[in-house]
Amino acid sequence: MRKRCAVLPLLVFLFSSGDQSFTPKAPFVSRPVVTCIVAGDGYGYTATATVGKTYDVPGLDAMSNTTDPFDTSAVVVVTVAGTPTTLKLRKSGRADTSRYTTKEYRFQGNGVLPYFSGGGLKLAITTGSGARLTSATTVPQPRLVETDYDFVAGVTANTVQPQWTFNWDNGQRDDRLYFPRMLLSYQIIDGNGTVDKKVEIPLTYVEKDGKRIPVYPSFTRRLALSYDFAAMTEAIAAISDGDSVKSRYKIGMLSFTLVEYDIQLSNYYSSSHGYLDQYSIRVDETTYSNVTGGIGIFGSYYTNERLYEMKTQYVRSFGYQK
Repeated sequence: MRKRCAVLPLLVFLFSSGDQSFTPKAPFVSRPVVTCIVAGDGYGYTATATVGKTYDVPGLDAMSNTTDPFDTSAVVVVTVAGTPTTLKLRKSGRADTSRYTTKEYRFQGNGVLPYFSGGGLKLAITTGSGARLTSATTVPQPRLVETDYDFVAGVTANTVQPQWTFNWDNGQRDDRLYFPRMLLSYQIIDGNGTVDKKVEIPLTYVEKDGKRIPVYPSFTRRLALSYDFAAMTEAIAAISDGDSVKSRYKIGMLSFTLVEYDIQLSNYYSSSHGYLDQYSIRVDETTYSNVTGGIGIFGSYYTNERLYEMKTQYVRSFGYQK
């Protein structure tokens, strides 16, 4: 707390001293702006890119600009394992038309993601004005996710240990970000057919103001995490809260996914979301960029997934079908 309070006098000094002609608006320089993300998994990859440019407005309200700065004339080429792919321009309806009323554009392409060491990715863009932008990164490789409990007859919370631990430590230490998540698929059956649903399983529950609050995993640099089996039981029971006909619920597969960001995307996410704790105040760093010839991010992530059957006896203990 003392660190946060100490910032206030410094800010007062900065804003109350120095040149009284200070303006918060720097001289405008037009620069290309790029976001290109390559999403990989066991089936291949999808590359999605946006290409635009910085813009100026008469006053200080950047949101007053109503002309979409997207560059529809750009040529975007992503090279994966030496194979170049020119992304195609796609357009779709815009969900939010309060600022831009035109179609929403993006460049997109997909292909095979080889299982190769040091999976190199390259980006080359030629903007509509002829500017050249380049970047490079390394796609994360498939990662072995191990657990401390093997459910040969299906997952159940009726175990001798209180937690289920997942570990993805392969000896690599490079400050990458990981996004773990556990989801249970299920169906609700009624006279009109079935409705597919999913529920996220929390790590645990905590008491707050007399209520049970689920705690879900967030982005982390740790290489392991544990789920309380009691939390799993509580979350599965909650899907039918208020419904006395439990047999309408049919339980499907349980999935554990681990999304791994590459170094570039990890650095960008950290710079745009602050340090990975709730107390840090960042005043000395700009948003991370790794694009030569412009500003922006070229990064990738890989989704690892493990699927589990649920144990029939455990499912039926809730009154559900399997």
